[in-house]
Amino acid sequence: MNFFGRYSSIGDSRQQTPGETIQRLADRVATSTLLEDKRAAVLGLKGLSREYKQEVGDASLAALLTVLKEDSEDQNLLKAVLETLSNLCAQEPAQGESKA
Repeated sequence: MNFFGRYSSIGDSRQQTPGETIQRLADRVATSTLLEDKRAAVLGLKGLSREYKQEVGDASLAALLTVLKEDSEDQNLLKAVLETLSNLCAQEPAQGESKA
């Protein structure tokens, strides 16, 4: 009988999808009480926001805006939030155009 295997996710070899990862990070931004946890989640979203703009925006925009209002004492956290929002707002250059 594999007691620990049944009641833990250690044996779960399933990979998370980007959408699941984004949702988990967005939930951490919204619910974390420790600034370090919140900052780590925002940095994770920032990294994903370049490739998955729509998904990150849909899942985390409200939480990111709440951080701007409520966690203004942590400048590193605010910087990460603003950079993430900037990534979400940046337009992709049309094919054939070069980046300036």
